[in-house]
Amino acid sequence: MIGLSAPKTNERLDSTTTSQTRTLPNKSKSRFIFIASLLIGISAVIPLFVFYDSNSEEAEKLLQKLDNDYRIGKALTNKEFELYCQLLEKIWKKHLKACYCKDGIKNPTHGIDWTNAPSSPESLGSDWIDVTHPIAREKSNRIIFRNRNTGEEIAFEIGRMKKDGSRLPNHWHRPNPESADDSDYYLDECGKPVRKSHDDSHIWIKGLTPYGE
Repeated sequence: MIGLSAPKTNERLDSTTTSQTRTLPNKSKSRFIFIASLLIGISAVIPLFVFYDSNSEEAEKLLQKLDNDYRIGKALTNKEFELYCQLLEKIWKKHLKACYCKDGIKNPTHGIDWTNAPSSPESLGSDWIDVTHPIAREKSNRIIFRNRNTGEEIAFEIGRMKKDGSRLPNHWHRPNPESADDSDYYLDECGKPVRKSHDDSHIWIKGLTPYGE
């Protein structure tokens, strides 16, 4: 009985050894695929850093080409136009109104382009008067302005310190005059109603120079 069972043990050992030997190439292949994928990913990301580096000659040349094509009326693809808008802001610090609000601007404010909001209350015209309540002025970092002609109200908020020690940038809010509840309490820079806690309710100050308008 012992002599008959020995070959079975050897067969099991041979089978295990063969199985382990077969798995080695698969592990090596998986490792190779992982490394190759990683290298491809890195090579795809590197050009983005080149294009978006404001000191990059390649980015400047690309922006000049896209700008020339746009200004002569050559049709840009959606991706080209999106890249053009991004480079225009980042490198030339220019603001092109056509880059914003693809669905159009709703609830516009006369004399104010909210896609390139005023840098401070001093930039508002004489039609805007400070109507901040005295108590609110003492306890809040928000200043309320009302247009003497239209009655529209807007709020300038001085950025306050956050828990991590950084300061929130100064920004604007546009209360929605037709708001029913907190779900549509504010208007975003395109005039679209947004909820009270939505990030788009903050209209950030870009400080860009109007371009081509």
